[in-house]
Amino acid sequence: MSFICLFYCFYIFVIALTAEGNRPPFDLPEAEGELVAGYHTEHAGMPFAYFYISEYASLIFNSLLASLFFLIIYNSNFPLNPLELDNFSFVFLMTLFLSALQTWLRAALPRYAIEYVMEIGWKYKLTVLLSCYYLNIFMSIATFEIMMNR
Repeated sequence: MSFICLFYCFYIFVIALTAEGNRPPFDLPEAEGELVAGYHTEHAGMPFAYFYISEYASLIFNSLLASLFFLIIYNSNFPLNPLELDNFSFVFLMTLFLSALQTWLRAALPRYAIEYVMEIGWKYKLTVLLSCYYLNIFMSIATFEIMMNR
């Protein structure tokens, strides 16, 4: 049960990182009406390149955080590691995978209106995430109590 909650927390974390990086489908500050008047037309040359370099640097950094917070424990506990990767190589590959996943999501998903994003986030995902959080706390306390009573 804890694995399912942690997987859902990882799913929400990746969605939040995508939204924080203003990547589609969550790029609401540069939605369709603002595409002709945004930073795309205000900057040219190197300032425009700095925007894109910072966008992809944040994408790689966010993918690194997600792989460090959630995925490195599965490499150390995985019984049959067919590639026999050390932790550094595993984190590097997972960072590349998550960066490719976010780039693929940019091309695959349509944009959502702001009211749908807020409704999904506040009504549904936050409530399930908080219930998973409290369930993990309860399971950790119960496991600790069992271990202390042995």
